[in-house]
Amino acid sequence: MRAPVLSAPPKTLVSSTGVPDANGIIAPAPGVPVAPVAPAGPVAPVAPAGPVAPVAPAGPVAPVAPVA
Repeated sequence: MRAPVLSAPPKTLVSSTGVPDANGIIAPAPGVPVAPVAPAGPVAPVAPAGPVAPVAPAGPVAPVAPVA
């Protein structure tokens, strides 16, 4: 029995006129460039990022009941 000959998959062409939607229809590109609404910069943390102390002491835990 001969093994099937596999060929390369067909190339996908991408149009620069817009982004295809779920149905493959390419929407028209906007006429003017779209700018971001707010500046895209680093965001400072609201609270200091430091170590957190435990609420209760971490100690050994005794079993509650024997496992049958």
